[in-house]
Amino acid sequence: MTGVIPDNRSFFGAVRAWERLRPDLPRVGTSTRPADDPVRFVPGLSLAFDPAEVRFPSRAAPFSTPHVEVTFFGLTGVNGPMPRHVSEEVLMRACLPDDPMPRLMDMLHHRLVCLLYRAWAQARPHGDINDPDVFAAALCALGGRATPMALPDIRLVYSDQRRSADALEQRLRSRFHVQARVIPFAGRWMARHRLDRLQLGGGRPARLGVDTLAGQRGWNIQHAFHLRLGPLPWPTYRRLLPDQPDGRDLARMVDSHVDGSMQWRASLCIEPGACPVMRLGDGYRLGHSAWLSGRARGGSKGFIYDSVRYAVARTHESDSSGKNS
Repeated sequence: MTGVIPDNRSFFGAVRAWERLRPDLPRVGTSTRPADDPVRFVPGLSLAFDPAEVRFPSRAAPFSTPHVEVTFFGLTGVNGPMPRHVSEEVLMRACLPDDPMPRLMDMLHHRLVCLLYRAWAQARPHGDINDPDVFAAALCALGGRATPMALPDIRLVYSDQRRSADALEQRLRSRFHVQARVIPFAGRWMARHRLDRLQLGGGRPARLGVDTLAGQRGWNIQHAFHLRLGPLPWPTYRRLLPDQPDGRDLARMVDSHVDGSMQWRASLCIEPGACPVMRLGDGYRLGHSAWLSGRARGGSKGFIYDSVRYAVARTHESDSSGKNS
């Protein structure tokens, strides 16, 4: 005896609910063995037009995996592609014990229904929301963001075209779980291009302080800012150094936020008393995790991350990898 699911419960919605009940199992249509599926689909052996898309036993079935009859799709029945006499033959032989034909039809039917659901889920964001977004991964690969941690919060990056300090602070707090503060208008010396410097005999009038500046570099506060991270525990500080994966992610995240239009510096500030005593053989690096000063344990030490030095170092790494390849 079978009971019918109400008409407002569609097949795809019911399968989605079964998937959520068993998150430890593979998604329907992705498993390599039928035993790994959260539900077992069997054809509804009937020559009548059923009002519901699925039917299920009204009593507890003696199976470890729930069996569900699918009435709107299959090889046999009124909606199936096979002739009517084949459906009648399968229906009669299903009453025989251990007949191989209905078992074979069940196996084929289960796999076809699983693939049907997987094709439906992959084409709809709400049906595939808990699975890895293959389309987003392809777009990231086209933009040079193929690695999972290159830009973990990609939705936040493109949700607002304005690059504000508050958004950068929020991204850094969410990604690294540290206190972050952006200090705008942090002046720094910036090199001038050769064509912007005054040259004798250039053929154009030059007025010092009006349209001509002396020197190869100038003090600029409009195109630079300072980023302060911390106070940081010692393990977090070591994790954010530039030679660590999180340190490289930090530089990439800030660069992608400003889109190369501004220069920046990041100060990694250590918590007071968090810096351990340096011992020989512990692998400390001078200026990174060791300092020639007795104030290192007082929280006044840290590391300053410079975007210009980072860009130069990254260029050298790219050149070295290209030569080695």
